[in-house]
Amino acid sequence: MADLTGADFTYANMPNSDLQHAILKDTIFLNANIRFADFRGAKYITSKQIKSAEDWQLAYFSEQLINELSVSYTHL
Repeated sequence: MADLTGADFTYANMPNSDLQHAILKDTIFLNANIRFADFRGAKYITSKQIKSAEDWQLAYFSEQLINELSVSYTHL
């Protein structure tokens, strides 16, 4: 489990990243490309953090976070 607390991924190119079970408290994803990144099981991630990124609608999330993001999944 990676502890990425406070990491700054602003404008990072992160498609297909495996962030499963990562600790993402206060991690910054502003304008980061997270297309198809996998956040299932990630800890301390918020919908606000996710929505600041690019292509977040195409990433993978836990059911709880999907509900918070109010998205419907067609790529599962």
